[in-house]
Amino acid sequence: MFRALILKLQQLLISSPPQYLFYAGRVQVLNLVLFGLGNFWCSCILLPQHLRDHISRTSRQFFWGCSAGCRKMVYKSWDNICAPWAKGGFNVKNLTTWNQDHSIWLMNIGEHHPECLRGIIQTRDHCLAQLGSILQVKNMLQQCTVAGKFSIQHAYNALRTKYAVTECSKAIQRGFYLPRHRVLLQLASQNRLVTVDHLASRGLHMVNRCYLCQRNSESAAHLYFYCSYADEVLQAIKQWVGINTSDTSLQQLLSSANKRRIRRHWRIQWVQNSIAATVYSIWSERNLRIFENKCRSSLALIRDIQYTVSTILFVKIQDAFHEDILDNFLASRR
Repeated sequence: MFRALILKLQQLLISSPPQYLFYAGRVQVLNLVLFGLGNFWCSCILLPQHLRDHISRTSRQFFWGCSAGCRKMVYKSWDNICAPWAKGGFNVKNLTTWNQDHSIWLMNIGEHHPECLRGIIQTRDHCLAQLGSILQVKNMLQQCTVAGKFSIQHAYNALRTKYAVTECSKAIQRGFYLPRHRVLLQLASQNRLVTVDHLASRGLHMVNRCYLCQRNSESAAHLYFYCSYADEVLQAIKQWVGINTSDTSLQQLLSSANKRRIRRHWRIQWVQNSIAATVYSIWSERNLRIFENKCRSSLALIRDIQYTVSTILFVKIQDAFHEDILDNFLASRR
């Protein structure tokens, strides 16, 4: 019965090979595929547990780039991947929670529907485990009613795992970032980048050195704040956007940028995109030296970051102000 669903899922994911996509692209593909499954299949029937586990396993393998018969290291739990952007995740749909949400109000209960009734009971138990009592479940259902209609999205948010909201994650959620910049910034802020010291903690030992400065051992903190090459790039970009703080971590840098009193909205986006583009470019330069044996000077990397940020501002925020004002301002900062 569910063979068509499995084949369709495999066709959709195979059409976008993960090895050719960055994490941001994989997030987009997964959201499209899982959202389509949630709207069509989950609204019609309650999927069996083994099928939901199979879909979740296939989604995890696609996200981490696993090929047939090979496994990849996992640097972030799937529950955290499914968390909202503001709470440190990538906002991927959790099919188990999504399917349980639908079973509360879309399934018709009857004596000839034992499978549906079991699904309703499982969902009830899940709601009680999440919320604590029947009264809280009723209150949640009332709060999920918008303009007299039940909202599946509100119920999904109420039943999903609760995560702490940080200032760093809120800054990442609000900005007009490129998808690849947003995903890498989220990973870097949580110390989830695959640096040499991270690989050593997983049992993969190799020569621990920074590929940018060739002097010290590599870690996420060293890569962005203690490496002479990266520090030159970061200080130049901070001077370009007018940041004078002395930060020792990405969390401090993002919090400092988020707390600055800037009246114009486009200037806030200018600062946030500059930080995100710098983090992404330094990581890309590091990978370029490792895998392709190519390198760029710090001045070339700074120019590339400035060009990227200027392009983002022109394309995404040009309706908010006159284009000549931004053009003259960026020209004066070069």
